[in-house]
Amino acid sequence: MNTVQDDAVMAGASGTQSVAAADGRTLTIAECGDPGGFPVFLLHGTPGSRYGGQGLASAYASVGARVITYDRPGYGGSDRFRGRRVVDSVADVSAIADSLGIERFAVSGGSWGGPHSLALAARLPERVTRAACQAGVAPFDMPGFDWFADMDAVNIEELGWALEGEDVLARNIERVASRMLERVAGDPSKMISDSVQLSEADRAQMANPERREMIRRDINEAFRHGVWGYVDDVLV
Repeated sequence: MNTVQDDAVMAGASGTQSVAAADGRTLTIAECGDPGGFPVFLLHGTPGSRYGGQGLASAYASVGARVITYDRPGYGGSDRFRGRRVVDSVADVSAIADSLGIERFAVSGGSWGGPHSLALAARLPERVTRAACQAGVAPFDMPGFDWFADMDAVNIEELGWALEGEDVLARNIERVASRMLERVAGDPSKMISDSVQLSEADRAQMANPERREMIRRDINEAFRHGVWGYVDDVLV
């Protein structure tokens, strides 16, 4: 461990810690749930941060899960890793697990965190006990696969920018991020509900003040030092 900052506000969270990656970059992590429970790495979506999912700390604790989250490079307090690949998350999570004295763990990734979860399971079979990929993304260059079929229009637009190059993507993501930050400053639920149709159960969740605060904190932290985490996620 390098440094520890006690900035936790979520019930059951242990605060923010900084860990050195194998190449010397800083990775910023947080924990919540049961400190003595079975370790589970929760990999955030795009954009996101280590605060994503921490609103469920009490639920994790109730099932005996020690949940570890971290900012992917370029998000929150983690240094950017330009040109990173999905598989590079294996070394980063390994460094975090080693620093915490964790040998075996489960991993769960949501949205664009999903492929990173699968990479960990594939490359660390001796350490990863179980893996979940929720609403993940397939490899872009799968032969004979229509990658854009039935994909959300927002994602298609972002990926179109990526195909035009990093400069085009970064300019447009700056604009997207600015709009997202404006929305979370007001009503965070609109960041999702304005772009997709939500079920009654989803709308009830989005009306929960704690859920809204979690979204606000997550997105503000994601863009604390700019948009490069988001840009690199789309490129990768």
